[in-house]
Amino acid sequence: MKVANLFALFLIALLGYGCSLLNSGSVNLKYTKATATLEGVTYENKERLSDVSFSVRNVQHPKSHGKWNFNVRITPSIHYDKILYGTLATRVNENGQVEQYPDLLFQRLSLMGNLAATWHTPIGAFVLKGGFGGSFYNLDDGNGLDTFRTREIRKIDFAWVAFMSKRFYVLMGPRYYVEQFEQYAFALRIGYFWGRF
Repeated sequence: MKVANLFALFLIALLGYGCSLLNSGSVNLKYTKATATLEGVTYENKERLSDVSFSVRNVQHPKSHGKWNFNVRITPSIHYDKILYGTLATRVNENGQVEQYPDLLFQRLSLMGNLAATWHTPIGAFVLKGGFGGSFYNLDDGNGLDTFRTREIRKIDFAWVAFMSKRFYVLMGPRYYVEQFEQYAFALRIGYFWGRF
């Protein structure tokens, strides 16, 4: 694991435990379809089922809201994602040979403000959320391209949140990101709630 990954995990944990607005964390497994156009070349994610990623977020505990409730609020969230992109596009190298563009490893740390509408029901909460924020990401092709950039990021997602115990919950649903490129994901998250209820 790169030093940047360890730093990102440390930062997520530190911010999550130090801020009462961020009351839970989750380990995420995502099915993702992502496309990116970089310097005129279109890339797609090579693996649809992603590596595990981590998020720190704000989740409403059902004990605080009852079986039937509805509310709208603004919440922060922090996300770390890692995606390997590939392409079938080719180029001519310095030796005059045709070769495929190298794969790109994309790692992103993003901080977002979210407007969330939550419907609490006896079978769990349903959350419709739109988010806007900034991302800090790294692109590395293993052949000399290793760049860090910042971009604004937007998302919309719909999730079902169900607590399996007082502290552990399941969160799943589709999400759509727009950054420099588009990304669709269906995520399954197992989370731990450390806030008060």
